[in-house]
Amino acid sequence: LGVVVGALYLRAPDGSFRRVASYGFSDEWEQRDQQFKPAESLVAQAALERRIMRLEPLPSDYIQVSSGLGGAAPASVLLAPPE
Repeated sequence: LGVVVGALYLRAPDGSFRRVASYGFSDEWEQRDQQFKPAESLVAQAALERRIMRLEPLPSDYIQVSSGLGGAAPASVLLAPPE
């Protein structure tokens, strides 16, 4: 996919989605609860519709990513459900 930050969400039996793994997010973002009801997030929408969604441009405060070299706001977000 050519991305530098990622997150994996699993669907629970009740239909909610919970982040179970991630890479490259800022420490602040890592600490946030990442569980969504079926109809309340773009993560759920992409999964339920089984389609790739690209969001760009993003507001500067949408999400923060980090690496050993520093942190920044991403230019875009790609939501790609597994097949």
